[in-house]
Amino acid sequence: MRKRRILFILIIGLYCYRCTAADNGRENVQSYLNTLAPMAINYSSAALAFSQNVAVVNGTPSITTKLSVSACVIAPPLPAGLVFDQVTCAITGTPIATQSATAYHVTASNVIGSVSTDITISVNAATISSCQSNASDAAPSSLKCVNGLAYTNESGAVDTTLTFTLRLSAMPSATVTLTMASSDTTEARLASSAGACNNASATSQASCTLTFTAANWNIDQTVKIIAYNDFMGNETPTPIYNITLTGTSADAAYNGLSATAFANITSNQMPNRLTFVTTNTNNGNLGGVAGADAFCMNDPGHPDAALALASRRTFKAFITTTGGTIRQYDSPLGRGFPGQINWVMLPNTTYYRSDQTTIIATTNAAANFSSMNNSVDGTANESWLGFLPGNTWTAYIMGCGAPCPLFTGNCNNFTDGTSATSLRTLIQNTNMPGNLFSSGAVRTCDVARRLWCIQQ
Repeated sequence: MRKRRILFILIIGLYCYRCTAADNGRENVQSYLNTLAPMAINYSSAALAFSQNVAVVNGTPSITTKLSVSACVIAPPLPAGLVFDQVTCAITGTPIATQSATAYHVTASNVIGSVSTDITISVNAATISSCQSNASDAAPSSLKCVNGLAYTNESGAVDTTLTFTLRLSAMPSATVTLTMASSDTTEARLASSAGACNNASATSQASCTLTFTAANWNIDQTVKIIAYNDFMGNETPTPIYNITLTGTSADAAYNGLSATAFANITSNQMPNRLTFVTTNTNNGNLGGVAGADAFCMNDPGHPDAALALASRRTFKAFITTTGGTIRQYDSPLGRGFPGQINWVMLPNTTYYRSDQTTIIATTNAAANFSSMNNSVDGTANESWLGFLPGNTWTAYIMGCGAPCPLFTGNCNNFTDGTSATSLRTLIQNTNMPGNLFSSGAVRTCDVARRLWCIQQ
C-alpha cells in the first residue's frame, strides 16, 4: 500500500510539474490530492433506530468522494444480527436483540486519505407504545395499555367509557392489524363500528380492530373500553377485566405481538335487573314457590343458560301464593299477613327484557309499578300469575269473596295441575299495568303455560 501511494504521488507530481511553475508545483499537487480523499459520510440520520427482528432498510450511507473508497471501519462492533460492509460502510441485516442508543465511530478511506463520522444505533423492540388513557386514571402512565389500570363505572342504563390511545414503536414493513378483545363481555366491551375500534356511532362489542401501516404507525389511534351494564349490583371487590391486544401482520416483528389493557369496572350505581319469559311450559303443578323458581333457573331462556347452574344469576318466578311457602306483594284483607313476603321485585329499580336494552318498567319506592315502557315480551303468550296487578297487586283470592278457600286463584299454591282449580294469568303483550292480568273467563290449571322470571 505504501509503495502504491508513493508511485501514485510521483505520477501525479510529474504531471502537475509539467503544467505549473516549479515554485508552486508542490502546493498544486497537495491540493489536488486532497480532493481525491473521501470528504463526508452521511447516513439517513445521525441517530439510527432499528427494530428488533426487522431487516434494516435505511443503513447505507452516501459518501462524498472523487476516488472510490477502498476500506470502511466501524467501532465498536455492531449488535448481533447486523453486518457492516467494509467497502460501502452500509449497515445491513436483521438485529436480533434490543439495544439502547450506543455511539459508533465510522471511518471511510482510500489511498489518499480518510473521513470519519459519529452515529448512534438503537434497536427497539417492536411493541405498542405511547398508550395513554384519560386523566381520571389513578396513576397515568405512558405504558398504560401494558401495565396500567383504567377506571370507569357502570351507571344505570348508560354505559360509561374509558378512552386511551396507542401507536406502534417502529415503522412496520407490512400492515399491522391489532385486535382488541375483552376477557369478560358481561363487564367490559369495546366501542366498535363495522368491526373497527371507533368512538363515533359505535356499539359495544366483544372485540374491535386497529390498522397500522408505514404511513400511520406513529400516529395515535383511539380505543374506547365500555363499562357494560351487566345488571349485577354490589359487586365486591371491584373486578378488573383484561382487554387483550393481539397483532397480526406479514411483518414478523409484529405478528403475534400482544399486550394487555385493564378495565377496572365498578358496580352499578343504579339498580337494574333483567327479566325473561321461560321457553318451556308447565301446568299449574309447579311444585310451589321453590319449584317455580327452579323452573326459571333451569329454563333454556335463562340469560346465563350457557353456564353451569351454580354460576347463573338468580331469577325467581313472578307469582303469588297464600299458603305453604308464601310469596306475595300483599294479601287480601283478612287473609293472612299483609305486606310483602318473599317478594321478587326491588323498590326504585328498572327492569329490562333479556335483550338488556328494552325497559319494561321501573318500580317505585313500594316495589311495584303503575306504568310500563314496554310489554313483558310482546308475544300473545300468557304466564302463570295468581294475583291482581296494579297498585294493589293483591292475591286473586279476594276476587271471589269470603267463602273462597285460601288456595283459590293460584292452582292450590301452584301444586295442582287439574282443571278443578283456576286463576288469573299474566298477559305478556300489554304495556298497561291494568291489563297485565287476564280478564273474562278464568284460566284453568291444567293448561301448560310459561313463567315471567325476575332477576334478584
